Amino acid sequence: MKTTSVTAHYERKLNTGDYSSVTLGAWATVEVEEGDSEHDALAHAMSLCREQVRESAAPFTKRAAINTSEQFAGLNVNGA
Repeated sequence: MKTTSVTAHYERKLNTGDYSSVTLGAWATVEVEEGDSEHDALAHAMSLCREQVRESAAPFTKRAAINTSEQFAGLNVNGA
């Protein structure tokens, strides 16, 4: 079996105050070319999704007041 593309999805729910929230999500499909690693292609797709959600969240958050580091299993995933 040959992998020709990978698709990533990233979603984040933000508290907007007054007992309300907004859910932002992004999907990205990346074509895997000859010699490319599927892992690298998926990492690139996730990076695109995270950046899109981060940009979309800006109107709902105050950059200085929010902790923008993301964690998975206790480790930072976005280098912050």
